[in-house]
Amino acid sequence: MRIENMIPFLNSKDLSELAQSILKGELDINLTTLLPFMDEADVDKICLQLSENPQLMNKVNMSALYPFASEEYVDKIFLAGVRNGKMENSALPFVSDECLHKLVEEYVQNDSVNFEIDKLYPFLDDEDITLLFKTYIEKHKKTPTEQQQ
Repeated sequence: MRIENMIPFLNSKDLSELAQSILKGELDINLTTLLPFMDEADVDKICLQLSENPQLMNKVNMSALYPFASEEYVDKIFLAGVRNGKMENSALPFVSDECLHKLVEEYVQNDSVNFEIDKLYPFLDDEDITLLFKTYIEKHKKTPTEQQQ
């Protein structure tokens, strides 16, 4: 008997319990095999756990998780990673526009924000690109003294 063959036939509650056992390290099964069969709400619970306990992320293929989670919870994981100095690039296609806008605003308002803004460009809307562009121009304008030199 192989549990992997049973997964498509498990109910939501059983899948959720199985996922929790995997996250606790009680079972050695790849969590990604469960994701296509789980309810979004249950995947979101996993995302919440991961955002609150980043050390658990080592047990999950995050790239495989994002397509099955809601934007809200992908945002939570992504922001938790950014705040801890690790931007999860594979999350970018699944991060909400609002979350990306928030990051752009933080970047524009605070020079010490520590993440690679250049990685966001393909995922930003026109307004955020314009905001970054105008901010760059403003910060890099030469002073009248520098212009005379």
